Amino acid sequence: MIVGKRALKKEEEVLNSIELNITKNFSIKKGNTKYQKENNEILQSNTLNNKIGVLGYYYKDKTDIQEIDYGVFYENNNLYLDIKKWKLWKNDNNRDGKYLTLHYKKNRLELGIELGKYEDYSYLYPYLEYKSNWNILAYQSITGKDMKSFCAVDTHLSTYHLIVSKYKGIVSNYNKSLTDKWYSFEISNILANFAFTPQFSYRFDKKNIFKDIEFYYYASGWYQMNLMENDCYYSPNLADSTFLEIHPIYKKLELIGKIGYSIKGNSFLYSYGFDFQNKWLSLGCMKNFSYKDSINNYWYEECHLKAGVKW
Repeated sequence: MIVGKRALKKEEEVLNSIELNITKNFSIKKGNTKYQKENNEILQSNTLNNKIGVLGYYYKDKTDIQEIDYGVFYENNNLYLDIKKWKLWKNDNNRDGKYLTLHYKKNRLELGIELGKYEDYSYLYPYLEYKSNWNILAYQSITGKDMKSFCAVDTHLSTYHLIVSKYKGIVSNYNKSLTDKWYSFEISNILANFAFTPQFSYRFDKKNIFKDIEFYYYASGWYQMNLMENDCYYSPNLADSTFLEIHPIYKKLELIGKIGYSIKGNSFLYSYGFDFQNKWLSLGCMKNFSYKDSINNYWYEECHLKAGVKW
């Protein structure tokens, strides 16, 4: 996602938002999160020819679960390809895998596959996205990797996603500064369990307090209902998080601060981080907290990297 995942993320940011729970965590591998191709840059320019580079992702939480993804990518106006390896571990308990992602985009339609292997299990997952006034996305993902669950990895669970979203403005990986408003509705399925997840992000008017720094303010929310709870992976009957956010931006650097509350978890939520983007580099980190009392609290942190050259 926002699990990690994810994110969104900004459509990307909200889609990457992660529900914080004192014992478990789950991030939505939302629509464009997993196969983000710097939508803001592509949508604003038709001059992009070829780009090649490296990708990286790191995750860690309070329980000492960690994940790392790394690989290489190539993209142009119509084609996106990456090859990655990933590892999920806690102390001496670890799982790892590798996968190839291939996407082809023509006009409003984008088709893709993910071909991968972890442990002794091989898979081929589809991806389909149609962009219009309403964005429609359908894809399949590894449940255990998304939710940082060794049990789900070992049982080879996968998640089917169907997401319908609508947004005004241009979105990027973590940066939401160009997004006026965004909302989505997702139906996901893992075996006999169905989940319904609405999300939203709304940007208020920009404020220029200082000459060279722009301040953006947002309200965002993530809500999920599961048909059944499951001990193997995070599937609450009801979960929620609502945030107020501030995003000061200086040139290519964006700082992010969020404060919110979970009614179901009866806990305060807060996050902080940064995102830096130019034509060569996209780098960002977020640290996220859930606090109920001195005993019942949780945190996780994640960073992403994408660097490359164009010609």
